[in-house]
Amino acid sequence: MARATGQKIERGDLGSSIGRVFELAALVGVPLFEPDADRIRRHLAQGEDILSLLPKHTHPERQFLNPYAFEGISGPAAGLRSLANETRESLA
Repeated sequence: MARATGQKIERGDLGSSIGRVFELAALVGVPLFEPDADRIRRHLAQGEDILSLLPKHTHPERQFLNPYAFEGISGPAAGLRSLANETRESLA
């Protein structure tokens, strides 16, 4: 197999044939089909062990409005400054 073909497969190029992908997997030793049920169970248990270390939930970081970003604004956007101040005070 040509180096360029391997690099295309690594990049996820959609023009690569599935046969070339299987060939590359065999060349680098990636097992695609494991007939041994015990080995599959061990891989599943290992994956579950790793997943158990991760948090159950994640929360995105809160972003606050900067009230000073609305200095000198008039019209409908003028209310944003007071909203930003109220939000900041209620969360403090």
